[in-house]
Amino acid sequence: MLAVMLYYAWKHGWDGGFVIFLLGFYGCVGLFVYFVFLVPLLPLKIKVVALPVSRDYLAAKPLSEEEYESRSKSIRPMGIT
Repeated sequence: MLAVMLYYAWKHGWDGGFVIFLLGFYGCVGLFVYFVFLVPLLPLKIKVVALPVSRDYLAAKPLSEEEYESRSKSIRPMGIT
């Protein structure tokens, strides 16, 4: 839709108000039609295959002040690698 609008504006002289009208009015209509009618017909279905944050990380206990200070000088301060 964007390519068609830009081609049409190019053929009609790139009048500033005309280009803004094309992009604003017809662009919104084209995006509405795309997302409402075409996206549901696409065969691509995205599924989450893993949690974004691991359960091990969520189950970790907070560090005490002494443990935190001892890890600050460690090579692996977080202890997860």
